[in-house]
This record gives sequence, C-alpha cells and structure tokens, in this order.
Amino acid sequence: MSNQSSSHKNWLLFALVASTTIFIGAIGLVIFSKSAQSASAGTRKTEPSTAGDYPADTKLPENAKVQANQAIKAKQSEAKTNIGCINRSQVNYYLERQQFAKTIDEIELDLKSESENYRYSIQLETSIETTNIKDYSELTIQTAIAKKPELKSYLGVVYLSSPLGDDERVFITLLCESNAPTTNAARSPKFDGKEIKCPDGYTTINWC
Repeated sequence: MSNQSSSHKNWLLFALVASTTIFIGAIGLVIFSKSAQSASAGTRKTEPSTAGDYPADTKLPENAKVQANQAIKAKQSEAKTNIGCINRSQVNYYLERQQFAKTIDEIELDLKSESENYRYSIQLETSIETTNIKDYSELTIQTAIAKKPELKSYLGVVYLSSPLGDDERVFITLLCESNAPTTNAARSPKFDGKEIKCPDGYTTINWC
C-alpha cells in the first residue's frame, strides 16, 4: 500500500508540474503575440508615405511651370529675332533695288516660311489710309503667326516716311508683339494721326 500511495503522490506531483508549465507557456505565448502585434503596428506607423518621398518644401508643380515658361519664351524669341532680321533685310533690299522684297526667299535669309512654331510671311502695301498718303506710299509688313496656342505672334513693319515734309525720306521700322498668345492673323498697322502704330491687340517692343 505504501508503494501505491507513493506512486499516486508522484503522479499527482508530475501532473501538477506539467499543468503549471503548460499554463505558464500559454501566458508567455499570449504576451509574445501581443508584443509582435504592437511592434508590427509601430512599424506601419513609421513607414514613409508616398508624399514623404520628397521634402515637404519641394514644389515640383512650380518648377515645372517655370520650365514651361522658359520654353515658351525661347520659342517666342525665335520669332522676334527672325522678324527683326527680316525688317533689316527689307531696308537693305530696298537700298539696292529701290523696292521691298515680296517673299521670304527674295531677301536671301536662311529662313524657311514655316518652322515648327511659326509661319512667316511678307505683305506689301502700296498705300495705307492716313491723312497724308504720300508720306506712307511704300510699306512692307512681316508677320510671324504662332502655330501653337500658348505662343504670342509678331508683326514687323518697314516703311518710308518724310517726317520733315520735304523730299528726303527715311526708313521707319516697327516690331509688334501680340498682347496675348494667339494663332490668328494680325490686322494691318494703324495710323494715329502722326505715325504708324501696331494693330489693335499688339504692342511695340524693342528688337535691336
């Protein structure tokens, strides 16, 4: 009986130890699981967002806008330069031949009548409506009409005038820029009672 009682006690002790070990292990597993979840949540909170890939003060849209404006100005500079060259060439052409060139090809510039951004043309006027037709009997108009809606258009004028009212005539040149981007053909220059001016919608600019 003594041996059976001792064996019974040993079995109860073993069962108690085993139960305690299992219980402690279960508690440890629960604590570990919660810690892992907390660490995972903390990791998600520190992950950079898409917006965080760039510094907060980076202004990509503004930079893109500046670059676009610079590209537009470069294209418009092409037209201003070319109209200025045509104006000068028309003066030289007249001095040699006593008349203005009728086409772009006649003035012998390395310039095509159409580029990627502009269409160039020459229009001769034998007279312009003024209070004194004689002073403005010879006039040439050079145009650079934009082909793209974001670009401004340009108009150049060269004419002979007698500002002192005598027989001596001088060349007057004019370069006009549209006030806003436009692909429409420019209207003819106008006379303000004293001199020829840019057409409506255009403003005189320097081209030298």
